[in-house]
Amino acid sequence: MKLAFGGDSILYLSLPGVAKALNESTIDIDEIHCVGFSCIPLFFSEYYKSADRAFSVMRHIWRDVDKIFQHPDGNKLIRTVELVKTLYRLGKPMQGVTPIKALEDFVDKYFPDITIDKVPRLKIHAFNLKTYDDEIVSGSLREAMKMTLAFPIQFGAYKDHVSGANVYGIPEGDMLFLLNMPQNAVPRNALDYMMLSTIARTSEIIRYRKEKARYVIEFSSTNPDPDHLVPQLYKNTRKKLKALN
Repeated sequence: MKLAFGGDSILYLSLPGVAKALNESTIDIDEIHCVGFSCIPLFFSEYYKSADRAFSVMRHIWRDVDKIFQHPDGNKLIRTVELVKTLYRLGKPMQGVTPIKALEDFVDKYFPDITIDKVPRLKIHAFNLKTYDDEIVSGSLREAMKMTLAFPIQFGAYKDHVSGANVYGIPEGDMLFLLNMPQNAVPRNALDYMMLSTIARTSEIIRYRKEKARYVIEFSSTNPDPDHLVPQLYKNTRKKLKALN
């Protein structure tokens, strides 16, 4: 089975709870496809072959992620609009509000200098700005992580790639796994409506991919702390997986 995860918010750092539930199930998973934040815990789960050890890593780094990334709650209207305004005030709308070196330093600090084939089930996705297409990145793990975490608006593209998390939402798969933060913002001006239309486009792609998938597991949460969310995801995913059998 081909399993795919979204990755637009730091809720996805709690995926070790999902990985543990999947490891205890009878579901045969051939490939794990990720984009954006979901690639962080999924890599460590696969690399160490231990969801518990991946949880330990997430507890260590999630606050660092929260400091570096300016959209930890996903593609939310107000946060996205404020970032766009900052870009135009700085006069560099295509470069991002945060230097790409911050992303490079983060990845180089936490990820080993290996090739992706060391974790053969994991398929890391990024959006290629030259071909305008989703791409499974090969070669260096660090390069792949920089591409999939180069979120538009905050960062400029990394080697012509940006995260697909806010472009198409989730890779295609037989089973899709999505985590959402509730969004209650009311549009106030033309820029708000423009950004809402972009968010709606991504949501429509997600809806289409959910219709094509055999199974969809989806949860919402407002608390991203792994100490809270990992056990919740473990328990709730186990229930969902039992219902699918």
